[in-house]
Amino acid sequence: MSKKKQDGFTLVELLVVIAIIGVLVGLLLPAVQAAREAARRMQCQNNLKQVGLALHNYVSAHGRFPSDRLRQPRHGWGALLLPFLEQTNVHDAYDFRHDYWDRENEAATQVPLAVYACPSTPGGQRLISNNTGGTIHDIGNPPTSSMSGDYQSLSGFFDPVQMTPSSGTGMLHQANGRPRDVLDGLSNTVCISELAGRPDYWSGSTKRPEADKPGWFNEWGMWAGPQRIFYSGFTHDGLTRFGPCAVNCSNLESIYAFHPAGANLLMGDGSVQFLAESVPVQIVYNLIRCRDGEVFDSPF
Repeated sequence: MSKKKQDGFTLVELLVVIAIIGVLVGLLLPAVQAAREAARRMQCQNNLKQVGLALHNYVSAHGRFPSDRLRQPRHGWGALLLPFLEQTNVHDAYDFRHDYWDRENEAATQVPLAVYACPSTPGGQRLISNNTGGTIHDIGNPPTSSMSGDYQSLSGFFDPVQMTPSSGTGMLHQANGRPRDVLDGLSNTVCISELAGRPDYWSGSTKRPEADKPGWFNEWGMWAGPQRIFYSGFTHDGLTRFGPCAVNCSNLESIYAFHPAGANLLMGDGSVQFLAESVPVQIVYNLIRCRDGEVFDSPF
């Protein structure tokens, strides 16, 4: 009698199929990750474009760009743009008679504003708490007298680019508020860049321990606060006046993002550009200074 043939896989055939599937998954995974990052980068660029449109609508309404900070009371540029970003409800809840860290503004500053964030940033926007008994650290003189109990706000990841705490070289510095003040041309001058990851301290692609933060570092990074990028005058992480790196060195001083090989910039004319990490520091300085008279071929 002949034996009936049985259908099925041998163990060897099954292992070969599993190995092939594993190889295909291994080849496909980087492509999927790259596609996801491309989508996040596009969303980041779109957010910056929305901010750029809001800035120019602000100019139409007020005759000048918003200052990167107001000092008495203290507010950041992000709070000034709220009505032009379709955030009227948040703007109405925000009390400009009080500093951005005061309890009167707690409810408003806890509203997540995705337009100020880059989706590539690990952790996304999150609440930042102050439970240290009135020691919020901000660039400049730390707030004391108007501090009222625990403070919470949401972290944000875009920032007007300035050269030093006191210089008037950046486009949103109070000395350069009108479009005509940008003598190098709006299309040749950086207005806002990514400054991702705060209040955490990142160097390269590595998150650094809290103990490594310099004492002057703005720990809070909220969208309502007056952040600023520092360039000349400091030497942290190798970034000097003419140092080797101005993009993605760290989020202490440099333009910083979690995109591979560069970061997004909003130019003064409202266009968004991607700045490569390899662009020399001096060219980045020239892009930031709005009235140095040095206009050159585009590095983008």
